[in-house]
Amino acid sequence: MFKIRNFKNLDLLLLVILAIATIARYWGINFGLPNTNCRPDEIITVGKAFSAGTGNLNPEYFYHPAFYFYFISIFYGLYFILGFIFHRYTSILDFALEYAKDPTNFYLIARSITALLGTLTVFIAYLIARDLFDKRTARVSALFLGLAHLHVRNSHYATTDVAQAFLIMASVFFIMKCVEIKTLKNYVLAGVLAGLAAATKYAGILLAAPMSITHFFNISDGKKRFLDKRIIWFSVAVALAFLIGAPFTVLDFPHFKEHFFKQFGKMNVGQGDVYVGLAFWRQFSFSLFFGLGWSLLFSSIAGLFVFIKKDLRKAMIFGSFPLFYYAFFGKGYAAFSRYMVPIVPFLCITAAVFAVTLGEWLSGYFKIRSTNITISILAILIIFPSVHDIVRYNELLVKRDNRMVAADWILTNIPKGSSIFQFGISWSQPFTSSKIENLRGHYSEALKKGDIKIAGMIQEALQHLQDKDIDRYAQYIYDIDEQTFKLDNEKAGMPQYIILTKPPTPAGYDANFVAKEYHRPFYGDRLILKLLKRYYNLEKTFEVVDINNKKNLYDLQDAFYIPFAGFVGVQRPGPNIYIYKKK
Repeated sequence: MFKIRNFKNLDLLLLVILAIATIARYWGINFGLPNTNCRPDEIITVGKAFSAGTGNLNPEYFYHPAFYFYFISIFYGLYFILGFIFHRYTSILDFALEYAKDPTNFYLIARSITALLGTLTVFIAYLIARDLFDKRTARVSALFLGLAHLHVRNSHYATTDVAQAFLIMASVFFIMKCVEIKTLKNYVLAGVLAGLAAATKYAGILLAAPMSITHFFNISDGKKRFLDKRIIWFSVAVALAFLIGAPFTVLDFPHFKEHFFKQFGKMNVGQGDVYVGLAFWRQFSFSLFFGLGWSLLFSSIAGLFVFIKKDLRKAMIFGSFPLFYYAFFGKGYAAFSRYMVPIVPFLCITAAVFAVTLGEWLSGYFKIRSTNITISILAILIIFPSVHDIVRYNELLVKRDNRMVAADWILTNIPKGSSIFQFGISWSQPFTSSKIENLRGHYSEALKKGDIKIAGMIQEALQHLQDKDIDRYAQYIYDIDEQTFKLDNEKAGMPQYIILTKPPTPAGYDANFVAKEYHRPFYGDRLILKLLKRYYNLEKTFEVVDINNKKNLYDLQDAFYIPFAGFVGVQRPGPNIYIYKKK
């Protein structure tokens, strides 16, 4: 990389890399909105953050801890204050009404925070690599992480994975500091950040591994006992930070215990009936191979061996977290690609070690005058497959989601009051009635409590949604056991329209099927397909991808309808949608 002569304390090349990383993460940040089902996992984060921001601090949801919900709620509070100052809101009810009508801004705030933390993780990776090696390796590390497809992809979402990776790397920064500067301050800072990482996702507790190894080496040099005050204060800091970040894990312990063990039980069985094989191999051959690109993944593995040769102790400390993390998440059958986000920064740093070492060797062997140019060319070649996928992914992300396109057509062409049945997994459908149903429940509760003002606010939001959403139509469900359509739990005839959605991934189950004691897959049910063939005509097609094209690879356990790799012939995000009209 090119040497900066005029600014001793300012790395201009790093600033360029951070700017590129920021653009990659904010490009297409408003995807899918205002349809909040385009990335289903965001509904939990945004909903719980909003709830916390309005005073309900108990998330009553412990599949993930609550720290990131609280963190986002701070920014929701700032948004409300600004709105109040500029007369956008006159009360908290106006704030809640905006969220009920159109939560677009709340999603944008949460996504923007994730994108920012993703960029800051690039900066932390730079600092770690600079302390461990040199500025040249640090710059390449920042470049690799700034343009690592898996990390960039997940930095667009209002979910917890990138936030956890940021806190993990911040903790690792101070853990590695403890190797050289064995002060209580570094131990405590490492512990606080590790506790907050665990309060974002439970796996952050695995940071105890690198800290324990670091402390073992520290005391072995001085022949001290293991339980000295530094490791004790590290443990106290972890516990306190976790409890401050997720207090209701103790205050609502029965609920926490139930969700905690359910979550880890799910890891052993995967997602529903979607079997992708053992996560240990799937995460390597799919999530990391395509999430980093083959060249970056190969370089990261080679760089680990170079690191071991350079400094075995530091390599053991640095590599212990990704090793324990991968072993833990590889043992079951839940193989979401996002699970690998926290180890991507580690791999990017070791890949940089390999690139710099190889570049220096090539320059010496072939007597190339500029080692920086050699390393720069190597770095560009290594990161190119990942950059290619980022560009293809973001180009699709900015296009209007197919669910939105189909919804516009339906609202224009299907008369209000018509009966419809949406055949497909609930979040692949053009419309969802879940928000309306929730508001109706809140409306009933407000009336029972005699809170007329809140009831009026909810009624206004309901009317707004009913005028523009699925409530314009009579929405049928299908009872598999009784083999009949139903409306409001009563038997009904066949609907006038059937909206069939065929997403390219099979994750999940259909919320619009009623089955006793068991679930059925979300589409392909032969009974419905027979009815379509016999009684319905195809009215309109919204086909955006050949779901049988083997070149397009998807995270099969995830309900996100943009390819993970391939990107062949995909016109826009979303499932294929077919609208049938009764003959």
